Amino acid sequence: MNWLKKYQAQFLDPQADIGNVDIPPPVTANHHGGHRTSTTAAGAYESGFTPLPPETGGQWDYLPAFPRQFNALHVVAGANGKILLIAGSGKNKANFTAGTFTSYIWDPVSDQRRQIPTPVDMFCSGHALLPDGRALVGGGTASYAPFKGIPALYAFNFTTEQYEELSPLEVGRWYPTAVTDSDGRVLFVAGFDENGIKTNITESFDYRTDTLTRVPSMKSLPNYPHLHLAANDQLFVANTLQPGFWDPYADTYTRVTGFMGPSLTSATMASCFVGDVRDQNLMVLGGGWPATNITRIIDLDEPTPTYRQGPTLGAAKAYVSCVNLPDGTLFEANGGSSNTIAGASSEAAILTSVDAEWTPVNPLPEGEHRVYHSLLFLLDSGQVISTTSNPKNQARNGSVLVYSPPYLFQGERPVITSAPAAVTYGGSYQVSATATDATVDRMTLTAAPSPTHSLDSNQRYVSLPVINGAITMPTSGAILPPGWYRLWAVDSLDRPSIATWIHLS
Repeated sequence: MNWLKKYQAQFLDPQADIGNVDIPPPVTANHHGGHRTSTTAAGAYESGFTPLPPETGGQWDYLPAFPRQFNALHVVAGANGKILLIAGSGKNKANFTAGTFTSYIWDPVSDQRRQIPTPVDMFCSGHALLPDGRALVGGGTASYAPFKGIPALYAFNFTTEQYEELSPLEVGRWYPTAVTDSDGRVLFVAGFDENGIKTNITESFDYRTDTLTRVPSMKSLPNYPHLHLAANDQLFVANTLQPGFWDPYADTYTRVTGFMGPSLTSATMASCFVGDVRDQNLMVLGGGWPATNITRIIDLDEPTPTYRQGPTLGAAKAYVSCVNLPDGTLFEANGGSSNTIAGASSEAAILTSVDAEWTPVNPLPEGEHRVYHSLLFLLDSGQVISTTSNPKNQARNGSVLVYSPPYLFQGERPVITSAPAAVTYGGSYQVSATATDATVDRMTLTAAPSPTHSLDSNQRYVSLPVINGAITMPTSGAILPPGWYRLWAVDSLDRPSIATWIHLS
């Protein structure tokens, strides 16, 4: 049995007796775009599929899996390049009953992984990276039957690699959304409380004082309402039941219109800005039962924003995810027509602009599935991680796939040689980067990933032209809330460098 079949047996068949399995080493990308991997998933596709060359279709590779019992459901990327992955009880009632709650801190460069003592069940919590560099994690699981929330609130310190207990939330929260406002405060919205009832209490956490405040609005929103901070400093609620602009501090709500399609449901769709967040083009994609391949786009800057039809996905998918890449394109993967292994879709694609059609790229390898609880997030290398899948009443998939987009196979990448460590709104800063066969004409910023349940409310991208060797930062916290961002040099051939982190305040 070759390593791939052993690997799939280990993670797709819980009864498999596989003996010793040699898992391939992690894929790395150096500053010049080279790749080093002893085993690749390329070629392990469904019968009859001819892989695209990596310079147009990218490439999927396997990374070593986390321990089999670890079911990562939550991610927060730290400004030191390390990744916090949280399972809590990991959708496992036996773990919950035993009080076995787990998290890992992972360094993708060295592939060093360390299990972190996890004080409470953070399964189905909400989280975001704070402007001071800590990961804020609120809520979690108090009961499995029925599901009820806990009011726990913790900050994870990426320096000490420990959780620090904070004063608790006012109410328990299971399935909350944590979204950052223009001042850097984190709002905890919705979720089931300690009685298993969906709460309409919204709380605001201020990282400067570690204090919570109940906001005036008592608006009831569904769990995972797909909140995105808009340029007008209000939260846009992208869910299909009641889309509109919400100001939780002023307690106002303005509905928007536009046909969304009967199949779209916020619990299973994805949503993200397409391209530069200053253009305010927000897309909702996939979702629904039965799953749909439709997308809708809304320009939040229009006098009367209205949803319009967007480019059709290559497959009908619920639990699809989307990631803003450093070259300004949008990557989508994961999901399926149903929450089953048979219904899982391997389709993946890249969107170059809001007016373009999706460009198919190489699909996930044969035998892989990414449905409920799947994760998709960007690394400092410009690669994308896809992991976790919890199909209903079937064996979960804990494999870790890394996708290298086409820009990593199109020649040497630019290298950032100097950049500021800290910047302020509206400030101009000297930067420099080298490229061997192109010019570096822009720097781009991407927010720290913090996805869960196919949603990252804090994801955004900005492109900054390099003029006379300098970049100028946006002036508004509604465009980029204060905090940590990845800075990328992108050359005239649209190849991004490896990221460095900068702090905006």
